Amino acid sequence: MKNLVKKILTGAFAISMILAPNVSEAVDVDSNAVVNKYMTEGNKFFYDGDYQNAIFEYTQALEISPNDSKLYFNRGNTYRVMKQYSQAYEDFSKAIELNPNYVEAYNNRGLVLEAWQDFDGAVADYTKAIEINPNYAKAYYNRGLIYQHRNELDKAIRDYNRAIENDSNDWQAYNNRGNVYKELGSTAQAILDYNAAINIVPRSAMVYHNRGLTYLDQGNKEQALIDFENATIFDPNY
Repeated sequence: MKNLVKKILTGAFAISMILAPNVSEAVDVDSNAVVNKYMTEGNKFFYDGDYQNAIFEYTQALEISPNDSKLYFNRGNTYRVMKQYSQAYEDFSKAIELNPNYVEAYNNRGLVLEAWQDFDGAVADYTKAIEINPNYAKAYYNRGLIYQHRNELDKAIRDYNRAIENDSNDWQAYNNRGNVYKELGSTAQAILDYNAAINIVPRSAMVYHNRGLTYLDQGNKEQALIDFENATIFDPNY
């Protein structure tokens, strides 16, 4: 009888040892499914402009998965759009802590620092993003903006060049590089850049306005007037 009980208990223990990992895996699968659901809902709310509910969904997901760098990034980006920069900075920093090679988190934390007018800090974050991924166009563009703001125009052009090399549809890089060339007196090169930007976004009042100003610099009043009229058509504020 004792041997029989021992065999039964041993068998039961063996079954528990086999089943336990499967139960754990099932729990993990269920948790991942719930986290993914919260993230998906959060993303939907974000793109719909319902930022408060997006934050709620991301926070719910983080309660289940507190080491998910993507969730911190998404919530941080939502805070950034809402201009709640302290919370955004904390979330981007946490995302970087969990994933030190998170290029987008460095870039977006740089945007927060730039909003705080901490331009040195922003440049440091954009530069770190570029070090991790030398082909990351957004970081080049963002760093170029700061160099342009600081009147470090040669550096700005170099960064806009790299942004365009890595994203040929970055019309803002073309437009801003055109602005730099205009400021340097290279009006022909500026117009080429504005033309490229207009080819990508044919209804940008800003680019037409900038090209019109450059035509004025060249003394081409007729073409400048056409561009100013187009700018007003696309945006009456111009």
